[in-house]
Amino acid sequence: MKIIERQKAIKLRRQGSTYAEIRKLLKVSKGSLSLWLRKIPYVPTGLSIEKRRLASINSGQVLHKRKMQRITRIKEKAKQEISKIKPIELKLLGAMAY
Repeated sequence: MKIIERQKAIKLRRQGSTYAEIRKLLKVSKGSLSLWLRKIPYVPTGLSIEKRRLASINSGQVLHKRKMQRITRIKEKAKQEISKIKPIELKLLGAMAY
């Protein structure tokens, strides 16, 4: 049994470390951590709260950037398709939409 790792994990958890941080440091499975730390509550530190806040902001920015890229691609494709439509067809489409 990994007694030393367990003691380190408990100490880190009491200091406010997350499972992911502990797993990275001690190289133990999530299942082991779950067994070892189930009675120890997670109390986030100011640093971990700030990390989560920044991660949330970054995630939102990445998603927004992807969305804007997708919209740009769709607009470009639409411009290409519209340029192929004859003027009379475009008038008919406009009349149908009206």
